[in-house]
Order: sequence, then C-alpha cells, then structure tokens
Amino acid sequence: MTSSTKRRLFCDLETYSSVDITKAGAFKYVESDDFEIMLLAYAWDDEPVRMLDLLDPNGHDEMPDVMSGILDPNIVKVAHNSAFERACLRKYTGRYLPPEEWEDTMILAAMNGLPLSLDAAGAALELRDQKIKEGTALISYFCKPCRPTIANGGRTRNLPEHAPDKWERFKTYCMRDVEVEQAIYRRLRSFPVTDFERKVWALDARINERGVRIDTKFVAAAIDMDGTCRERHMTEMQRLTGLENPNSVAQLKDWLETAGMSADSLNKVAVQELKDKVTDPATRRVLELRQQLGKTSVTKYEVMQNAVCADGRVRGLLQY
Repeated sequence: MTSSTKRRLFCDLETYSSVDITKAGAFKYVESDDFEIMLLAYAWDDEPVRMLDLLDPNGHDEMPDVMSGILDPNIVKVAHNSAFERACLRKYTGRYLPPEEWEDTMILAAMNGLPLSLDAAGAALELRDQKIKEGTALISYFCKPCRPTIANGGRTRNLPEHAPDKWERFKTYCMRDVEVEQAIYRRLRSFPVTDFERKVWALDARINERGVRIDTKFVAAAIDMDGTCRERHMTEMQRLTGLENPNSVAQLKDWLETAGMSADSLNKVAVQELKDKVTDPATRRVLELRQQLGKTSVTKYEVMQNAVCADGRVRGLLQY
C-alpha cells in the first residue's frame, strides 16, 4: 500500500502541564508529572471531526479505536507541528511513534512557501473556516496553572466545571484546528513534500528527540558564579553611587546628571560612549559595573537549566 492510498488520521490535542512550555520546551513540558491530555479531536480522511473529552468519565469510550489507529503503521497520522502530538501520545501510550508514519501540515505549508503557524497558513490560503482567535485565552485558562485567589477559592488549576461555557468553546476550538488541518491538506496535497525531504524531516525529528546532553553541574556552577559576581558588582555600585538600586535606569541617569553627564539611554552603545568620554575614575568604574550587570551571557545557562529533561538532555533544539 503506497502512502497516497493509505488512510489518514488527522488529530489535535489540548493538554495541561505545570511546566511553562515557552521556557522549557515541549519535551520538558510533557515530562512533567502532572502532564495530561485533556482533549483529543480527530478525523479520518475527509470525514467530520470527532471530539474525545478525556476529563469526562465517558470521554474515553472511543479512545481504544483512536489509539489503534495511532499505533497502526499502515495508518498515516497527520497533525500540525506533529512533534508535539507525537511527544504527548508517546507518553500516553508508552510507545515510540516513528515520524516516518506521520505527515505534518506545518511542513507541507512551509514546502509551499506558506507561513508555519496554523492560523497564518489558513489565512494565507483564505480558508472558509479559520482557526478560532480566542484560543490563546482559552489555552491560558485551561492549559496552565492559575494564580490562587480568594475569588477562585484558592485553586491553582481551572477545570471544566469552573467555566462550562468556556470548556465547550475550547472543545470547538480544538475541533476547528483539525478542520483547518484537513483543509490545508486538501488544498496542498497535489504539491506534497518529496520523499527525500520526508527523510530529512524524519531525521530532524529523531535528532530533536535524542537531544543534546548538558553538563548540569557546570551549568549550575556558572549560574551560581554569575549570581555571586552580580551581588559583588551591585554592592560596589551602591557604595560608589549611594543609590538603593543602581541597576535602575532612572536612578542611574539622575546620578550621572549629578556627575555632570547627561544620558538619553543606558543601552550597551550609550554606556560605552559615556565611558569613552569620562575622566573621573569613580564615574568610569560605575559605568564599567553597569556594563557588567547588563551582560546576558549567562542567560543561555538559565535556558539550559529550564529545558533539561530528567536524563540530562535538552531536546527540541532544531527547527526543520
């Protein structure tokens, strides 16, 4: 059976995790102990989209049939940015899901010169049904921890019973994403990803899944050393300027005025220009300390620490 004659299972997930995916990446997000799949929208080929609400006790009834399709190597699975769906479903099933069994409408769009995001690709193709715009707000409400307040009873997570209307809209949003995937696929299937590029894409997926091992002790030491140095620089700066927070742009500008120097900005270029002009040793030292405190070279270590998985590897670093 060729790829063009195989059945296709389109799918989209909505999930929960206390890990911030924007800071830690999808693999660390999925690894979280509290990660769970809440909604699974799916459709076979051009059939209507169906919804599985996995937070509903009765929502699992069709799950075995869907999972049999997910695990069947003769079924082509289709998703937009399928690396996320594969990572989520791998944790759910406990089985590795080879990228060779999947197609990705994001890659299909990119190969045809369209934007990568689902909403932008749909807009570029002028699809009749577009991605639902309030999805970002619904994701923030249901997919992330919430701040405990008196009004919400001190809870740290919003569940369907806390906003039934929003939950129904969220299910509609998830289903619409699959409808947009189907529409993009129908529009572009005459211009498919080539066999060679599919192999490159699958290799890229496997490289991302393997990840890069990080020396976590070195990373922690680098962050700790930076903290020690920043504290030392801040103390010296406070002593020289008399300011409570010399790292404050407003406070430091005022102090420089008293030292006879006017500054519209204290960005990297402006501080260097001021330093080149100054003759007073104390003022020069303050500007040098400002440069040291403004450095972001340690930020990369904080990113590594946020994204590293339990086995010491950072995954999902490459964008195909």
